[in-house]
Amino acid sequence: MIYHCLNRGNGRQRLFHKPADYDAFLGIIALAMDHAPVRLLGYCLMPNHWHLVLRPAGDADLGAVMRWPGVTHVRRHPSRTCPYPPPPRKTAENGDEG
Repeated sequence: MIYHCLNRGNGRQRLFHKPADYDAFLGIIALAMDHAPVRLLGYCLMPNHWHLVLRPAGDADLGAVMRWPGVTHVRRHPSRTCPYPPPPRKTAENGDEG
């Protein structure tokens, strides 16, 4: 199964303020991928939200990966973002296995 996961800043606040913030978040995503067998198929980062397209090996693997990005980014940049981000949303999409 392929999942479209997204997260937005509280009150549509900015999550990323400068280019280094985007780079740091991509590093967090890379670390998250080390926690479970999940394939990153695509992503889009915007100032106040992000989208990831993921294919986990198993259902539990998606949760293991998705806990990392929002919480870790907020903890690393507490002065710029709200300390209590909403949980990431996910939508299942039937995707081509190829």
